[in-house]
Amino acid sequence: MLCPTPPEKLCDARGRPYFLWDNELTLAEFLALLRGSAIRALSPELVDFTQGLVTRLLRA
Repeated sequence: MLCPTPPEKLCDARGRPYFLWDNELTLAEFLALLRGSAIRALSPELVDFTQGLVTRLLRA
């Protein structure tokens, strides 16, 4: 298993990770979505987007 990438190398100046280049989510917001703490407040379209993004990342 590889060591995790540190957040300062993972994110740009606005706090967005490189794999969210086309979205305005910060790393903290994305992690909250993954943990499920914020998923209920989202629109169904954003829930689908997040699940699709995670699926694509896991396949890579």
